Order: sequence, then structure tokens, then C-alpha cells
Amino acid sequence: MPVQDEVIRDGESVVLLDRQVIRLSAIGTTLLELTGDWRELEELTVDLTDRFGQPPAGFDATAMTEAALQALHGQGLVELG
Repeated sequence: MPVQDEVIRDGESVVLLDRQVIRLSAIGTTLLELTGDWRELEELTVDLTDRFGQPPAGFDATAMTEAALQALHGQGLVELG
């Protein structure tokens, strides 16, 4: 289901999806923007680390990207293949 409306401020956003308002962090907002077209997880991870830097020591950027995508998917904001 497509986002019906989106307001972005300071990198974060709120989106309207099927009469539900969802607040997204800067990373969620960026992922939503980047997933307009089909993209591989590795490509999304590179794009996020380019914009936000590497995660702290002990955290895996790819796993964190996948978790963020799963959260967006759970809200109905992205489709996963």
C-alpha cells in the first residue's frame, strides 16, 4: 500500500498510510526514500553508511539495515522480496 502523504522535517518524517500516521527516524525516512525502486540489501547498507557513517563497534551495518527494513515492512511501508 503506498504512502498517501509524507512530511519531512530535519531528516525525520511522518507518513500517512491507510488512515494511520507513522513517525519515522532519519534512517527510516532515508530507507523509505531509497526503496522507491528495488534495491539489494548490500546496496542499501552502503547508502546508509555513506549518509550516516558506520555503526558503533560490535554492530553490523547489514544486520541493522535488515532490521530497519523489517520494521518498515511490519508497518506496511516497504515490500521485501
